[in-house]
Formats: sequence, structure tokens, C-alpha cells
Amino acid sequence: MIKLITVGKIKEKYLKDAILEYTKRISKYTKLEIIELQDYDYDNKQIVLEKEKENIIKHINSRDYVITMQIEGKNISSEDFADKIDVSKQTLYKYENNIITNIPSDKIES
Repeated sequence: MIKLITVGKIKEKYLKDAILEYTKRISKYTKLEIIELQDYDYDNKQIVLEKEKENIIKHINSRDYVITMQIEGKNISSEDFADKIDVSKQTLYKYENNIITNIPSDKIES
């Protein structure tokens, strides 16, 4: 299962459309759970970060493999992501190009 935790509601239509498309594609192989957490609007950034951290941690269990995505973060290619979750580059290429339609769930679940 893939669990996507976001801070704040996803408002942009293009993102909602992309998420809907991705959800359809991935549903053949694994479950995708999207958790939208409350965002906070305080003047003190440190308080906001602490509250967001507390809310995120509530949704992560000890067996989860955590990958964070942030604006300042490092970009990662599909191939590098596949390496992280132990899917071969060849398998990923075939999946992305509709040559194969199934990646075994033990390769995409953490």
C-alpha cells in the first residue's frame, strides 16, 4: 500500500486530475491512501512545523517506508525511485510504456 500524506487540502484542479489518473493506474497493483491533514496559519513558523509534524507522525507506523517530498527537496527520477522500492529499471520502463500491466505488489509495498 502507498500512503500519501499531504499538509493542507489539494485545491488545484490539475493536481486533482493527476491524482485521479495515478490512482486509477496504481489501483491495479496496490492500494493508494491519500490523507489530507489540516494546515495551520500561525505567525510562528516553528509552531506550525511542530503541529504539522505531530499530525504526520500520527499516520505513520513503524513498518512504513517513509519518503518525504518537499519543495526544497532533491528531485528523484522514476528509475531512482524504483531502486528505492526494489523494482528493476527494466520493469519500470515496461510498466510506464504499457508493455506490462502488472508489477507484483511485493515490489511496491513497504
